[in-house]
Amino acid sequence: MAPKFPNCMKIAHQIGDRRIDRVLHEVFSREMKAYRDEQKNYNERIEEILVRVEERHGIIAEMKKFVGGMFWMKLWLI
Repeated sequence: MAPKFPNCMKIAHQIGDRRIDRVLHEVFSREMKAYRDEQKNYNERIEEILVRVEERHGIIAEMKKFVGGMFWMKLWLI
């Protein structure tokens, strides 16, 4: 008969301990590590996007100063 929780059995075999508290601890620690890595990547992407937005706002401000307001309005409507 196949085990009801094959992933838990696989982890139990990997860590060399079949006690349920140890297996669950390993499962949760792996999930937490994966979540931390994903959160770190997400935060890095958000920071890059915010830097790009700030840079583009600076470019737009410079264009407004250089060209003037009326031209910018026409450019914005295009």
